[in-house]
Amino acid sequence: MSTSPRRALRRLLPAALVLAGACIGQQDTTLPLDQQQQMRTGNLDVSAATSGTNPDADGYRVTINEDLSLTLASNGRTEFSGLSAGDYQVQLREVSVNCSVSDNPRTVTVYAESTSNTAFVVQCS
Repeated sequence: MSTSPRRALRRLLPAALVLAGACIGQQDTTLPLDQQQQMRTGNLDVSAATSGTNPDADGYRVTINEDLSLTLASNGRTEFSGLSAGDYQVQLREVSVNCSVSDNPRTVTVYAESTSNTAFVVQCS
């Protein structure tokens, strides 16, 4: 007795649906764990633009969450990489007494798989 294509499809369809349902919502495990974690991180690009008659010659220190810090030239740029997505308190430090910085410290949001930017404007007299 031969089975019609329609009858064979009816027999296979329930198994195919069960298999498809088992695959929905599964985590992609084809990437190593460290690469999966990197995909949930972002970068923060911080720049400074300094002007005035007596600018700060030795640059600044930029900190995030009073924990991580990098040096930053008076008219330069630096980048924090591999940060978890979220809000960060960013502050420009070691600013000469004759210079002023607006909106310091400030909150900057870092998004996964992208680079957020913030720019400090420093006026020196």
